[in-house]
Amino acid sequence: MRTCELRVRCSGSTHSTSNEGKLVAVIPAKWADAVLARIKAHPLGVRAAVIGHVTEQHLGLVAARTALGGTRVVSRPRIC
Repeated sequence: MRTCELRVRCSGSTHSTSNEGKLVAVIPAKWADAVLARIKAHPLGVRAAVIGHVTEQHLGLVAARTALGGTRVVSRPRIC
């Protein structure tokens, strides 16, 4: 199993995370293109993509858009 470590500086503290080759990074929208380009530049990041965004509509929850265009709160979000 290969693991990666991400160190992020948030509010004065450093956090690290790893998950069997998956990464979810919550970053300011204005940085999204630059961060995505850096990740895609690495051979293991060529399939990286923006998969969502933070809104005020469902604070603290993960919501998914349905095939019919509605929104559904995901009770147990997974990234694998």
